[in-house]
Amino acid sequence: MKPAPGSNDGFTLVELLIVIAIIGVLAAMLLPTLAGAKVQAQGIQCMNNCSQMAKAWIMYASDNRGRCVNNYGIVPTGYDVENKLYHTWCVDVMDWSAVANSEDTNTALLRLGLLAQYMAGSVGSYKCPADRFLSVAQQQAQFQERVRSDSMNDFLGYFSDGPNDAEGEPGTGTDYTYQGKNQFNNAWPQFVKIANIPQPANIYVFLDEHPNSINDGYFDNGNQGSPNAPTTWSGSDLPASITMAPPAFPLATAIPKFTNG
Repeated sequence: MKPAPGSNDGFTLVELLIVIAIIGVLAAMLLPTLAGAKVQAQGIQCMNNCSQMAKAWIMYASDNRGRCVNNYGIVPTGYDVENKLYHTWCVDVMDWSAVANSEDTNTALLRLGLLAQYMAGSVGSYKCPADRFLSVAQQQAQFQERVRSDSMNDFLGYFSDGPNDAEGEPGTGTDYTYQGKNQFNNAWPQFVKIANIPQPANIYVFLDEHPNSINDGYFDNGNQGSPNAPTTWSGSDLPASITMAPPAFPLATAIPKFTNG
């Protein structure tokens, strides 16, 4: 049946505008929900990454008579990379530079760290999925992302290759962690064996570090006077605040249960 002359089966302009307005309102209502779901998914992935790291940390200790994996500062890490020793949990140092073959993008180095074998060579767990921060120079050099967001509590593990190797090369400085002392807070204990940690539920292992703070894999908790005369911690590295959920300090998944075995 043919339509009557002059009839119009399409939308009028007013009807079309109404439909577009309704779609716009629905989109405005849904977008915050979708954005919140994305943030939540990133937070869950971040917690899962920390959990995988903590499991690798436990497995390393189990294979090494309960000894915590080494946790080197900038200079000892650089020395190990230069000499192809790879004696620490992660063998890279993050920065904002855009040099060729940068450690910021070198996933091969992550696979050489002491924990890599316990994560089947996967490098994704070292990285918070929400951490997309790059310097202007790195953006101009077309970096996609830096490869690591995680750092380890500086009260865990040895700081360098030997008791006199604090500055990397042998004989360059005293490494107090071999005396059971924290490298920069000598009045405080350093835990190099899992069994020596007195209250493991109060000790974090890994956390996401702030992009402006992260360099080595050693999270510096700052300066403190003495366990007998505690003061406010000062001069520390910064925890990240990238994801809104869960918290940027993922204690619940980063703390494993310690054993004496």
